[in-house]
Amino acid sequence: MKKNLVLVFTLLIFVLGCKEKTEGKANTSDFIEKVKVYNMLFEQSLQNKNIDSIVDVYGEKFTFMPEYKTAIFSKPKLKEFYKKWLDTVDLIQYKKSVYEIQAVDNHVLEIGEYNMEFQQKLDSIHEYRGKYMIIWKGDQNGGLKIVSEIFGSDVFLNPKDVPYSKVSVKDYTDREPTNISPELRGEILKLSKSAIQNVEIGDGEARANEFTHDGIYMPHFEKMLVGMDNIKPYMLKTYQAEAAVYVSHNFYDIYEFKDFVLVNGHFKGGWGDSINGGTFEGNMSNLRKRTKDRQLLMYRQLANNDR
Repeated sequence: MKKNLVLVFTLLIFVLGCKEKTEGKANTSDFIEKVKVYNMLFEQSLQNKNIDSIVDVYGEKFTFMPEYKTAIFSKPKLKEFYKKWLDTVDLIQYKKSVYEIQAVDNHVLEIGEYNMEFQQKLDSIHEYRGKYMIIWKGDQNGGLKIVSEIFGSDVFLNPKDVPYSKVSVKDYTDREPTNISPELRGEILKLSKSAIQNVEIGDGEARANEFTHDGIYMPHFEKMLVGMDNIKPYMLKTYQAEAAVYVSHNFYDIYEFKDFVLVNGHFKGGWGDSINGGTFEGNMSNLRKRTKDRQLLMYRQLANNDR
C-alpha cells in the first residue's frame, strides 16, 4: 500500500511539473490545482502513516511550527516528529478546507482550516481543529515544496490535547536570519519594536493599523479574522493599557520577495506582575505586503502557543 502511494505521488508530481518548467513568478490559476493535489496526497499519507511521502513535500530549507511544540527546521527532525506522532495515534479523519491560494512572486500562499479526528491507544476519539498558513515555493520542474508551515487551534486547548502531545523532538532554534540586506533587517526590527510598543501600552487602534485593510489575522485559540472590520474590534478588545502586557520577539527566517516579506519567529511575554501574572510564548508567521508608498504592512499573520 505504501509503495503504491509513493508511486502515485511521484507520478502526479511529474504530471503537474510538466505544465510549467521554469522557476519564476507563480501564476495562481496554475498552482491552485497543484496545491489541491498535494493536500489530497498529504491527507492520504498521514492516514496511511507514510512518513517518507509526508517529509518529501518539504523543501531543503523550511520552518515547521506546530502548536505547543518548538519549531523544526531539518528533515531528520521532521521525520522523527511525524514518526513518533503517528506511532502513538490512529487518525480517523483529516481534512483541510482551503480558504485562499494566491501567488506571492515565485511562491504560493495557502491558508485555510483543518479538522482532525484522532484516537490515542485505548482512548476515546478526539477532535483537533483550527487554521493553518503555508508558503510553498515553485521549483524548476513546476513542482511545489513547503518552505513555511504553521497551524493552531481555533479554540482553547491544553498541551495534552494536541494529537502529538507525547512527542518530544528538539531542533536547534537559536538562529538568526541570513542573506537579507542590512536595510531590510533594520526595517523589520523597527516594525517589531513598534508592534511590541503597541502591545505593551495597550494601543489596540495602532495594533490594528499595522495591517492592510484586507489583512487576515489568525490569533492563537481564535478563529480567522478577515479584513479590518473584524481585526480592529478584536485588537481594541485585546490590547488595553490596564492589561500590563510585556513581550519580546526573535526571528527564525526572513524571506524577501518583490512586494512581500515573510518573517517567521518566536514571541515571549506575560501580563501582570511576576507573582500573580501569567506568561505566554509561541511561534508566529508574518507575511507583510508593501503598499504603493512602500510601507510594509501586515497582510497575513498566524500565531500559536508553543509551550
